[in-house]
Amino acid sequence: MPTKKLSAIAKAPAIHYRVEIADLHAHLFRVTLTIARPQALQRVSLPVWIPGSYLVREFSKNLQALRARQTGKALPAGQLNQVDKCTWDIRCKADQPLRLSYEVYANDNSVRTAWLDANRGFFNGSSLCLQVQGQKKTPHALELVASPAIAGPTITGDWTNPTRSVTVRIAACGGGTLCGRVVRASGEAKAKVALVDGTTESSLTRNGDDVWAWSSTKQEAVHSTLDAQKAKPSGTPTSPSAAIKELLEKVQPSTEVVTSGTGYVAGRAVYQLVLTPKDDDSLVGQVRVSVDAESFVPLGLRVIADDNQDAITVAASSVDYTVPAASVFDFQPPAGVTVTEHKDDSGPAKTGSEAGARPKTFGSGWATVAVMDLPTSEKADEPASANEQSKVLLESLPVVSGDWGKGRLLSTVLVNAVITDDGRVAVGSVVPERLYEALAAK
Repeated sequence: MPTKKLSAIAKAPAIHYRVEIADLHAHLFRVTLTIARPQALQRVSLPVWIPGSYLVREFSKNLQALRARQTGKALPAGQLNQVDKCTWDIRCKADQPLRLSYEVYANDNSVRTAWLDANRGFFNGSSLCLQVQGQKKTPHALELVASPAIAGPTITGDWTNPTRSVTVRIAACGGGTLCGRVVRASGEAKAKVALVDGTTESSLTRNGDDVWAWSSTKQEAVHSTLDAQKAKPSGTPTSPSAAIKELLEKVQPSTEVVTSGTGYVAGRAVYQLVLTPKDDDSLVGQVRVSVDAESFVPLGLRVIADDNQDAITVAASSVDYTVPAASVFDFQPPAGVTVTEHKDDSGPAKTGSEAGARPKTFGSGWATVAVMDLPTSEKADEPASANEQSKVLLESLPVVSGDWGKGRLLSTVLVNAVITDDGRVAVGSVVPERLYEALAAK
């Protein structure tokens, strides 16, 4: 075969595997399999055993969260079917690229399987790579991707329930390092949140009825006094376990909830609570919560977008279950700092046009869309340059139109928004088509 033809095949393989680290502490690899030219009924499988070792290993038992997408949309659940313990059939459009994404639990140190933890990782292809039936002789490519959770900068902080405190580490992309602390003492009305960026700090501290907001950058402190007579919000969770229970009750109708695998976070044994939206039009592919197996305190959070990429990653770096000292909450403004007394001037509740129109919602659960009218500026001293900048930004967005009218589409990993020419905005963690439907419904 000529060299040019070989080179072309290498650049555009018919079968492409992308392998990356999904969760070190949970021993999870993430695999994205792209089939350039699938069959109308495409079958994929993992072996039960491999040559040289006739032990029945059933590699498929470690595969989880298998999803299929084509032409940018998730295939309905009925088009992805498990035939037996190691085989799946996908009904799809022939000759349109098909993308399968899944995770593999890697906690077996045999060289014939797979292993992944914070110290090392390896895998045998038979453990991770689904075989594409009918395409054994087509060109295959394997891509290994470095994880930003390992190489990227981090955010750190503390998170607690009423009697305990936890230091968390958040993997992040982008420049800079941000540190935070959130502590609460023995269920009392004491709490502190602090964000530290280099030598600067911003914090919010509550000690009984006193609340202090502090900014070292501005050298300003704001003091508020809570009204002890006001009724406290009802139904507020009293512990992390209660918060998880309440969350599960709320999301259950629209969410598939399962537990998946065990691991360690900050030296603590955890189990994975996996939340998967049932609506295929949601931009959220999956939410994973790492829960302390003993105290039930959440020690980690991962939000995975529908394209199988991490959108948010939070994981504890250390855990300290001792009660914080009372001095942590004793805030004293530094000498020379400007102190402002914040007064409750909320007054009677506003009604009608004063309060502004509430957004209308369409859909439910993960696929909820909010539609509202854009506020009009009533400030006479609004800088003209600010309006010009907003106009330039808006005009840089792609134009979209339909029966609902015409506007601009703003797209992010987890949220889409449409800003219409007639002064409305529709926003939701959904595909754009759902926004168009909501705008048309008015």
